[in-house]
Parts: sequence; C-alpha cells; structure tokens
Amino acid sequence: MQRRRPDVLVVDDEHSCTELVALLLDSEYEVRQVWDAAGALLAIGLRPPAVLVTDLAMPGYGGEELLADVQRDFPCVLRVAYSSAPISELRRIAGTTLADASVQKSGHIQPLLHAIRELLASGDHLCRRPSVSASVDSLDQVGGA
Repeated sequence: MQRRRPDVLVVDDEHSCTELVALLLDSEYEVRQVWDAAGALLAIGLRPPAVLVTDLAMPGYGGEELLADVQRDFPCVLRVAYSSAPISELRRIAGTTLADASVQKSGHIQPLLHAIRELLASGDHLCRRPSVSASVDSLDQVGGA
C-alpha cells in the first residue's frame, strides 16, 4: 500500500510564486494552491492540510489574519509564514503563536523545505490534544447508541 504524502496548502496572491513553490514541493508533498486568504480559509474548511504556507502581504484579508483564524479554528494545521517581509516583521510573527515557523522568501526553497520537514517531524499536525479526543469520544458514544 502506497503511503499518502502530507498535504500542503500554499497561499500567495502572486500566482507565479505559488506555482513555483508548488512545483518545488511536489516531489515530497501533495500541494494545493490558493491565491487569496479568504479562498484559503474555504479550502481549509473543506479539507484541512497538514501544513499551511502563506504569504503575509496580500490585499484585503491578509496572511496574518489567515494565520490567526486557522490557529483558532483549525489548531491541528501547522502554519508557516513565508514572506518577503523584512526580517524584523518575520521575527515579530515568529514571536507570537500565529505561525509555527517563519521563512523569508529568498529565491531558495531549502529553508522552506527544512521548516516543513521539521514541523511534520514534530508530529504536532497529528493533533493529539485532549479537547479533540474528548469530542471524538462523544461522537463515538452518539454513533454507538
């Protein structure tokens, strides 16, 4: 049986950026692309990825708001801020709990690959949290009744 590749959702309003990142990640991950934060939230609601990679600077509802909403509503999704924002901005985001990792766009994919691999290796995306298992137990009881 073939093992399923982890799902990564890449969000950036620059189509060429999402396409390039998707192409470079495709050998290891199942990659989906979305070009705005609102569309990303819908895609996550339909099928939460293991990892969300999002740009911060997007028109309207932006990456930082997306990270906050995903953190609140989909706590099992690992979040990576991937932006050309100044290092100080990425450090500010990294200092919060909004993103599990922050990577500056640099023309090299290796830092992003490293961040994704490290996050997935941590096992946090498996979301073994008491509140989740309590909900599953309640569903099992309802289904078994």
